[in-house]
Amino acid sequence: MSAHTTLVTGATGNLGSAVVAELQIRGLPVRAAGTDTDRLEREFPGVEAARLDLTDPTTFSPTLQGVRRLFLVRPPAITRVKPTVNRFLDVAADAGVQHVVFSSVLGAEANRIVPHHRIETHLRSLALSWTVLRPGFFAQNLATAYARDIVDDDRIHLPAADGRVAFIDTRDIGAIAADILADPAKH
Repeated sequence: MSAHTTLVTGATGNLGSAVVAELQIRGLPVRAAGTDTDRLEREFPGVEAARLDLTDPTTFSPTLQGVRRLFLVRPPAITRVKPTVNRFLDVAADAGVQHVVFSSVLGAEANRIVPHHRIETHLRSLALSWTVLRPGFFAQNLATAYARDIVDDDRIHLPAADGRVAFIDTRDIGAIAADILADPAKH
């Protein structure tokens, strides 16, 4: 297995940071991407930092230079994915990226409303290999996004009606993503 540079988008988030950490553990070359390179350099000493703003196409090519593998997350603020995330994927394919691991959401394959569905559809149309992960809810969000629900209402409000949900630790997803990025042919 040869080492290829892997670009991790959303590197300062819960999931992206877990992927960067797991790639480092495996000794694989990684480039951490985000809008604040100073923060990236502080959080990931010794890891190459790259400025990537998915709303600014001028950042796409420089960030992708020399990258062969890509971990992609959709920033929550981006709902219009055609001119942003999907355009980035087009540039990635043209730049020689060989494999993309996309962190989507549970049910995106059948839910045309969520932006992740449009990203998955576009990813399938590209001439590169890919793996889609569809986690449900992140355990780390219990201390952040769901904290007020727990404190104020003694329950968690989720878009699941009366259904059950499973929470997963982002570090577990990060480990799986790193395994895939280390050897995409198996996935």
